[in-house]
Amino acid sequence: VSMINNKKTQDLSPKEFISLLTSESPILTLHQAIIVKEEGQCPESDSIHAFRKEKSTLSFQLVMVREECLEAEEENEIKPTESSWESDDMKEKDLVMVSMTETNVAVDITIYFYRSNILEDLSRGSPVVLNFTGSTNFLKCTRVNQEVGLTVESYEKEKLKDICKDDPVTWPFVFYMKTRRDNTRLFESAQNKGWFIRTEKPQVSVWVGNPTIRTQERFCFLIYPKHN
Repeated sequence: VSMINNKKTQDLSPKEFISLLTSESPILTLHQAIIVKEEGQCPESDSIHAFRKEKSTLSFQLVMVREECLEAEEENEIKPTESSWESDDMKEKDLVMVSMTETNVAVDITIYFYRSNILEDLSRGSPVVLNFTGSTNFLKCTRVNQEVGLTVESYEKEKLKDICKDDPVTWPFVFYMKTRRDNTRLFESAQNKGWFIRTEKPQVSVWVGNPTIRTQERFCFLIYPKHN
């Protein structure tokens, strides 16, 4: 109550306040407090919140594939293709590309599951963040010009407990996970809709410490020289 009978309550003594409040048909002016949003805090409707985690060994390619490639694969029309790593930005840099054939990668991944308040994205799957178990390294989908790629970046886990959709730093860590009928998983980039990581069933397993999976796939390392 900010005013009683057009008198400011902050100027009233307790006795006057009670007297006016209990008078016949008092006129009350109410004030609703305004909650000031902290700078950098996003609305609940545009955020996701971590609530559990799961450890799993995933075998996947180190590339993102388009949605149409997945659809064609299911129809046995064509094999998935890689996105091009040789962008104009990379051509200008001094780098070495090392190509490896007949190679896939199987790593221990901790999958962090999130509760989502983003209604329009609920049909895309479960929002998750993919962490290399025992480290602060996470998979991240990035776009350079028109090229979409999969990178590994170190980041503080504490800062990924709550993620805002409009945050350009943390939102690319988010993927929407779906499990297919053959128990392989699809991870759609939250930042770049229509781009996926897809896991594969291992063809040949060789156990030397950690599992290594060999398939007829291909990926590349980009090696940048260190400049002092």
